[in-house]
Amino acid sequence: MGEAPGGHDPQVIRQQLQRVLVSSVFLHSERLRRFLTHCVESTLSGRVEDLKEYTIALVAFDRPKHFNPADDPIVRVEARRLRRKLDEYYQTQGIADPVVIQLPKGGYLPTFECRQPPAPPPPPPRRIWAWIAAAAIALAAALFWWLAQRPTPFPELALTRITSNRGLTTDPQLTPDGAWLVYASDRAGSSGLDIWIQAAQAADAARRLTDDPADDSQPAISPDGAMVVFRSERQPPGIYVVAASGGPAKLLAPDGRNPRFSPDGGWLAYWVGSPGGDLLPPAGKAYIVRSSGGAPQPLLGHFASAACPVWSPRGSNLLVEAVENPADPLDLWSVSPDDSRHVPTGAARVLDRAQLRLSPRECSLSWGPGFLVFSALEGDTQNLWRLPASPDGQPFGRAARLTLGSGEEALPFAAASGAIAFIGRSETLHVWRMPVDRPEQLASVTEGVPSATFPSAALNRLAYLSKTQGRADVWLKDLGSGQATRLTRAPVEPSYPQLCPDGETVVYSAGPNAYAVSAQAPTPRLLCNGCARVWQCAPGGLLYLPAGSKSPNPIDEFPLPAGPGVPLVTSSRYDLAGAQRSPDGWLAFHAITGPVQRQIFAAKTNADWVPITDGRHLDRNAVWNERSDTLYFVSERCGFRCLWAQRLDPVTKSPLGEPVAIRHFHSARQGLAAIGDIGAIGPTFQAGSLFFAMAEQTGDIWIAKNRVSKP
Repeated sequence: MGEAPGGHDPQVIRQQLQRVLVSSVFLHSERLRRFLTHCVESTLSGRVEDLKEYTIALVAFDRPKHFNPADDPIVRVEARRLRRKLDEYYQTQGIADPVVIQLPKGGYLPTFECRQPPAPPPPPPRRIWAWIAAAAIALAAALFWWLAQRPTPFPELALTRITSNRGLTTDPQLTPDGAWLVYASDRAGSSGLDIWIQAAQAADAARRLTDDPADDSQPAISPDGAMVVFRSERQPPGIYVVAASGGPAKLLAPDGRNPRFSPDGGWLAYWVGSPGGDLLPPAGKAYIVRSSGGAPQPLLGHFASAACPVWSPRGSNLLVEAVENPADPLDLWSVSPDDSRHVPTGAARVLDRAQLRLSPRECSLSWGPGFLVFSALEGDTQNLWRLPASPDGQPFGRAARLTLGSGEEALPFAAASGAIAFIGRSETLHVWRMPVDRPEQLASVTEGVPSATFPSAALNRLAYLSKTQGRADVWLKDLGSGQATRLTRAPVEPSYPQLCPDGETVVYSAGPNAYAVSAQAPTPRLLCNGCARVWQCAPGGLLYLPAGSKSPNPIDEFPLPAGPGVPLVTSSRYDLAGAQRSPDGWLAFHAITGPVQRQIFAAKTNADWVPITDGRHLDRNAVWNERSDTLYFVSERCGFRCLWAQRLDPVTKSPLGEPVAIRHFHSARQGLAAIGDIGAIGPTFQAGSLFFAMAEQTGDIWIAKNRVSKP
C-alpha cells in the first residue's frame, strides 16, 4: 500500500473522508461532498494536475467544457464554503477524530494531520486534593446555573422523505403529536394543487380531500385532527374548511391566506394580501377569527403591512411579519390576540447580523417550544434554521442551521412533538419569449443560466437580472446572436434593471439611487440621486419611485441627462407603481387600491386618468404595444396569475371591450405564481413579443425528528 502526502496511510485518510462526508454537516451538501472527495482522491492518487480550478468545476459543479474561471468564480466561492464547513465539523462532531483534513487557502491541495492522543498528566500532590474538590463543587454549581439559563441545544435531526412524486408537493402541516400530515399536491395528475391528508408515517395511505379545478393550497389541520382549513383560488377565493374525513368545503374567510390554528383549536390566524416583496401599502392585513366562523379581528390594523401570523406554542400571542411605515424595514412583531400589545422583536437585526434573509411573505416561519424555525436564504441555497426565542417571541442567542441541502428547503412547520415538516424544493427561473399573436409559441431565451428575472427589452436586446454564487448581476443579451454579457460586478447588488431605448445602456437601482452601465462603459456611474426604483428608462427620462417619499407614493420623472426629478402623477389616496410611457406619450400605471386589488390607469397628464381595469382584481405591471393601442398586463382575475390584454381607443385610450387572456398559466409546476416579487416577472414588450420570467418547480415533503441514540 502506498503512502499519502506526509507519510499517512491512504486507507486511514479515506476512512476519515467518509466520516466527514456522512456527518450532518456535509450530508446534504452534495456539491461540497463532491468537491472534497475529488480533492482528496486526486491527492491520494498522485493526480495533483486535477486540482486545477477548471477541472474541479467540471467534475464537482457540472460546468460545461467551455467553462472559463475568469467569468465564473464558483470554485473559489465554494472553496471558502468548504473551508468553513470543515472548520465547523472539526469543532463539533469531528473534535476527537484521529485525522484532520484541511484545504489551505491559496489552492486546492488538501493537507492531512494525524492527531496524537495527549499524554496523561501526572497525578496531583495529595495536599491539593481538598482544593480540587472545593473547586469541583463550585464549578458544578456554576455549570448547573449556566445550563439552566441557556437554551436547550437543538438535537441532531434524522430526516425522512415522506412523499416521492414527480410534480409539486408542498405546504406541509402536522397535528401537534406529529401523527397526521396535510399538504398540497398535484400528485393526482391534474395541473392544479389539491389538499391531501395522511398518517405521517404511512405514505401509501394518502387521501385526497379536495378536487376543485382551481388551486387549493396552504392547508392547516386542527389540533384534534378533525378539520382542515386551506387557501383556495376557487370563486370566491379565500380560506375554506373541510372535515378531515372528507366532504364539501365551506368558505370561512374571504381572500384569506396561510391559515394557522391556535393551540386550543378555537381560533384561526391568517392574512389578506398579495404574496411577494411588494411592500407598498396596503400590502397585507392580518386577522384572527374563530375557527367556527364569525367576524374577523384585525392585528396591527394601522400598519403598512402585516402578514403571515403564527401562534406561540401556548397561544398567548402571535408573531407577524410587519412593516409599521412604508420606509421601515420588515421585522417580526409580537402581538397579543386582542391587539392591545405589539412590540418589534428585532429578529430582522439578528438575521441581518447572521447574513440571513427571509423571503418576504412566503410565510416560512414556525414557532416551536422555545425556538423559531424558519427558512432563510444564504448564497444560492435556502435552508432551515433555528433561533432561540422567549415566550413572547423575542429572539436571543445565535441562529443555528438545521438542514444543509444544496437546494431549497422551505416552509417548515414545527409540531409540539418536536417533529418538523418541510418541503425540499427545486426551482428554475428563466425569461421566456411569447409572440402575442402566436402565444402557443413559447420559448425560453435564457436557457443555461442559473436564474433570470426582471426582463427589459429594446432593439432586439434583453436586459435581465441573474443570480449566481449568492449575488445578482445585470446581464445584457443580444437576441440575434445569443451573446450574453455581464454588465455589473459592483460590491452593492443591483436591482430592477431597465434597458434604455438605445439598446445599450441599462439603468438599475442600488440602495436609494439609480446607476447606468453599458458594455462600452462598464464602470457604473451614478445617474440619479433618490431614484429608488426605476420603472422605465423611457425616451427622454426615467420614470421612478422616489426614495423616502411618504405614502401615498407618486410617480416621478427624471429628465435625462441630468434631471432634476419632478412629480409626474400623484394621488391623495393610493400608492402608484409600475409606470410605463407609450410610444405616443401616454402613461400607464397601477394604483394599489386594496390588499387584493390593483387598478390600471392611463393618463396624458395628472388630471385626466382613464381607468383601464375595473379595480376589482389584482391587475398590474401593464406594458404598451408598439402602436399604443393595447396594454398587456399580469392579472389574477381567473384565479391564477396569467397574462391578459386590453385593447384601447388609439386616441382617448378608453377600453374597447373586455380584457382578454393572452395565455393562461394554470399549472402548479410551471407558471408565474411561484415568483414572489411580482416585478421580477415583467412583462416587457418588443417587436411583437412579450418577454417575462416564469418559474418551474418540483418538491416533496420531508419530516425531521430528533435522532434517537442507540444504546
